[in-house]
Amino acid sequence: MADEQNIDDPRTKKRGKKPTADYVEPYIYWHDRKEKTYKVVFYMAIAKGAQPKTLQKSDIKGIMEARRVVHEFRNQLLKQKERNTVGDKKWKNACEFAFKKIAGEKNPETLNRDEYNTRVSLEKHTKDWENLYATEITQQMVSDLVNGIPDTAAATKNKIRQYISRIYQLNGFKIDPAKQIKIRGYKKTNTRRLAGLTRFEIKKLLDYAKEKDPNGFGLLFEFSYITGCRSGELWALEWDNLVQNEDGEYFFEIKRSYNWYEKRFKSPKNGEIRRVGLSKGLVTTIKKLMLNKPDPKFILPRIKEWEHGQASKVLRKYLQELKIISSYEVIKQEKMDGIKNPKNTIRFHDLRGISITHSLAGDKKIDLSTVMERVGHKTMSTTSLYLKKIEDHQNISAANNLDFQDTEFNPPAEKSTQTASGEVIDMTKKKTT
Repeated sequence: MADEQNIDDPRTKKRGKKPTADYVEPYIYWHDRKEKTYKVVFYMAIAKGAQPKTLQKSDIKGIMEARRVVHEFRNQLLKQKERNTVGDKKWKNACEFAFKKIAGEKNPETLNRDEYNTRVSLEKHTKDWENLYATEITQQMVSDLVNGIPDTAAATKNKIRQYISRIYQLNGFKIDPAKQIKIRGYKKTNTRRLAGLTRFEIKKLLDYAKEKDPNGFGLLFEFSYITGCRSGELWALEWDNLVQNEDGEYFFEIKRSYNWYEKRFKSPKNGEIRRVGLSKGLVTTIKKLMLNKPDPKFILPRIKEWEHGQASKVLRKYLQELKIISSYEVIKQEKMDGIKNPKNTIRFHDLRGISITHSLAGDKKIDLSTVMERVGHKTMSTTSLYLKKIEDHQNISAANNLDFQDTEFNPPAEKSTQTASGEVIDMTKKKTT
């Protein structure tokens, strides 16, 4: 361990630098050399500008036990730091705050029934946590709770785990003990059918958005569909990311993305920098933007609805006005009748999926590896999922391609070589003498 002192020669131990606001250094000393006992001293800055908090313990038997104490002290002080910076809450209060925030995000009349049931189930099973602070709940506690729920499907357990994780995110905690929990018997399956739009519907949407909000969502929807970038990657696009090659072709260099929960910029999802080629139409749009930059640093305007997660609402609103998807009243009635139409729940992120599907299943089919590189998928298997997400019109088009009813595929009629009785006549020419 790099932060331990030389146990063979305690005279070489150093006090090190004086602890500062971000300085953390554990010390392991000899306590009694004859008895082979150790002393642990641990410093950590809990509040910015204040004196660091100190924890120490003496008469520890064995170096392994001393290391365990260091780990224990580190976790203890990290939790105290989290409470000081974020403002720790008891689990009950954290849940109430998160539930109010979720209710504010959606219209209470159209709340998802599964989400409501998950919330009720979570309140029931986390009753013992009500008086615990959120930072006191450990990963092991979450694992025992979720995997220990009797007579419950693995998918339902996973929903409860996701809800616990969401409560930590909505309360602004950096820690999330539910994030890496594995649910026994749960296998992730992609059952949500892509809320697809045809190329005609996409063109109709983009033209309408440019007419309604040319300097806002008109730009955003066009960029999202043509580039296939994620929402956070579009938010992080800067003018410096626009590059040109020797042939005069334009590209976006995707170097970072914006994390909406943590409110900070970070590396893209797959951790790699990639290039996204731009169409001629999008290059024309960008050149117009360059003449009158909405922002000196960022390419796309800082739209308030987009920043507050309302882009999907605006997208559905435009599609309803174009009568591509049903109105709220019809959607509500369809839900009551048990009808599930994927278009009614279309999200802003689906424009990226539609872009990928159109690239793979369009008239001019593009190589799978090219699309994978372009959209920033880590593996080809992820990109290949979009091959399965074809819509009805694409399904029929594929069937028509295999049909032999078209005259183009039918060869000219040949003389029958079979008699009515079914005897085959030998049509080989015989030489006449």
